[in-house]
Amino acid sequence: IDIAEAERMQEKMAKNTFDLQDYLDQIESMNKMGSIDKIIDMLPGAKGTISEDDIDTAEFKREKAIIQSMTYAERTNYRIIGPLRRKRIAAGSGTAVYDVNRLLKKFEKMRLTMRKFARNKKYQASMMKHMGM
Repeated sequence: IDIAEAERMQEKMAKNTFDLQDYLDQIESMNKMGSIDKIIDMLPGAKGTISEDDIDTAEFKREKAIIQSMTYAERTNYRIIGPLRRKRIAAGSGTAVYDVNRLLKKFEKMRLTMRKFARNKKYQASMMKHMGM
C-alpha cells in the first residue's frame, strides 16, 4: 500500500465514507501482498494472537464475488440493497442470500470499528510506523 492510498483510506474511514468498493480494493490489495502470515506480521499487536488458521481465505473469495456482482451504485451506497437486489446479487455471485446478508452486516460493523480507529491518534501512529511511513 502506498502512502497516498493509505492516507486516502484513513480519511475515508474518519469521514465514515468507506464503502464496499473500498472494501473490495482492500481485499484485492491483500491478495497482492502475499500469504496471510505476512499480512498478520504487518498488523500492530496481531503477531502471535492471530494464526493463519483463524482467517478463512475462502470467505474473502466469496465476499469478492458478492461485491463484484453489485452495481457501482450498490457498492457506493449499500443501504439501497433491498431484498430483490440481495437475491440478484446472490444469484450473480453463486452464493446464497444469507451470504449477502452476512457480508452487509459484517461490513457495517467493520465501518463502525474503522471509524473509531481512524479517530484514535495512537492507533494511527502505530499503523503508520508498521507501514514504514
